[in-house]
Amino acid sequence: MEQIRKYISDHGLDKVSRDRYLVYNRCYMFAYLRNTYNKTYQSIGRLFNRDHATVIHGLKIYDLFRDDKYFRSLTEEIEKEFPMGVHRDVDQVNCLMYKILNQQETLILNKENNG
Repeated sequence: MEQIRKYISDHGLDKVSRDRYLVYNRCYMFAYLRNTYNKTYQSIGRLFNRDHATVIHGLKIYDLFRDDKYFRSLTEEIEKEFPMGVHRDVDQVNCLMYKILNQQETLILNKENNG
């Protein structure tokens, strides 16, 4: 989590700014923290010096624009640094994507063995 805090601070995501680049990157990080770490709205807000309502709004923005080319172009760097579903500071066994893929593999093996 320390890497995430450092990235937020170093890139000014915790500063007051409505610059489109910063807004979209903030929204991406809101979604990353919510979906990957299952953080609460309040705890995400604290990382960015925002309240929970701003986080909820940012998640709606992310859901609306995540497939938009312009949004993707502005969040390309942060997506590489923090791929959705991949924990940054824990081992692979605790990674959300690892768990999902492992569950899928287990379901496939069970289906092959039973059918």
